[in-house]
Amino acid sequence: MGNGNLSGKRVFIYARVSPSRQNGGSLSLRDQVAAAEAWVENSGAQVVRVFSEKASGTVDRCDGIHEMIASAESDDHPVDAILVETPSRLCRDAQEFRRYRNRLGQKNVEIVSLTHD
Repeated sequence: MGNGNLSGKRVFIYARVSPSRQNGGSLSLRDQVAAAEAWVENSGAQVVRVFSEKASGTVDRCDGIHEMIASAESDDHPVDAILVETPSRLCRDAQEFRRYRNRLGQKNVEIVSLTHD
């Protein structure tokens, strides 16, 4: 997980809610995005794009994740980091999360969580 020092860096924000859990304690999409945008503003980073979706935490059902990862890994290197509320917003499976973190790390893109170090 990234250290959160994003001053001057370009970021994607990713927010997700599970359709069955949206009202069960998770922040809404709007709240996740607002918290991330406030964090970015305070850190001196720049939001390149916001990806948000209402989908299960199962990665194969999350089209927004696939689009975001492909964009982050592209040769034009549009971002330095992906900002999420918690790692579970990106995906619930720990092995899948590590795979994404390693893939993105090879492209010098870090995953930063608002709530985890």
